[in-house]
Amino acid sequence: MTHHPALAILTGVGWEIVEHTTWVLDAFRATTINQGYLGDSVLNAVADYVFMMGGFALASAIRPLWSVLLIVVLELTASLIARDSLTLSTLSLVWPIEAVDQWQQELNPRADRTD
Repeated sequence: MTHHPALAILTGVGWEIVEHTTWVLDAFRATTINQGYLGDSVLNAVADYVFMMGGFALASAIRPLWSVLLIVVLELTASLIARDSLTLSTLSLVWPIEAVDQWQQELNPRADRTD
């Protein structure tokens, strides 16, 4: 199977465009952890794109099973250390769980801890 860099470029650019639409920004703002979210900085958007291209290059160089295992390890690491990941963000958008939100807010220095 051949891998085309054009697919990675289109996917990365496409996501960055969709991610900054009013619809997606409003959806992120509706979750407690992202209240006041204004969108990514230019540096963050560029870094997302660069890392996406690196991930595409790595995935095309290793076996699919290793790609899947690496994704799982990276998601778990981000979730456990920063309490934020693509999986947790998607979960909070699609099916918010109060216990997950509270767990994430424990690391938020601006969280209201009056309860």
